[in-house]
Amino acid sequence: VPTPAAAQRGRTFIFFIDDLHLNADSAGRTRKTLERFIEQEMTPRDQVALVSASGQIGFLQQLTDNKAVLRAALARLHPIPYVVLDRDQPPMTEFIAIRILNGDRDARDFYAEELLRKSFRPSKGINRSALYETVKNRANQILVSLENVTSSSLASLENLLRTTGQIPGRKLIFFISDGFYLDTKNSIGAANDRLKNVTNTATRTGSVIYTIDA
Repeated sequence: VPTPAAAQRGRTFIFFIDDLHLNADSAGRTRKTLERFIEQEMTPRDQVALVSASGQIGFLQQLTDNKAVLRAALARLHPIPYVVLDRDQPPMTEFIAIRILNGDRDARDFYAEELLRKSFRPSKGINRSALYETVKNRANQILVSLENVTSSSLASLENLLRTTGQIPGRKLIFFISDGFYLDTKNSIGAANDRLKNVTNTATRTGSVIYTIDA
């Protein structure tokens, strides 16, 4: 049962927008959803903050009951798609790269055959081990880039949670993202450790995180 002071204080909402994993369409839907919340669902006693993983909202990332400030913060939100420098053909998606590093031979063999075909060399006498290593190196480069972006998102969320520890009462944090992969062979330990830090920090600061697929 909320105490009279808590009822008077109202609710605390923090929308963490993972703009590092948000395409243009998702960013548009996110903007419309937050506009609707600000205009129709936010009450005068509520404290609301819009925070982005990239920090592009800047000094407007603050708890406020002022709708004009929140509108200005929302106007700064734009997608910042991560770029993986992979110019080879056929394209290798992050999911396929994960499959290759996790031992999917069919995926590995497909890209190895394409690599061989583009070299215009007969398959006889080709060092298959070297060919497979080239494919795995390509997959690894893709995932290293993706892991850096994911680490940045989770680090921003963790920093936000630490800051919310100074705010009394329970905080509701809505994590809005297109999502990202965590189950890569090389980075699963680091990703899980980062995620564990996020959940532990949320517990210590009285924050409840809800994830929303943008």
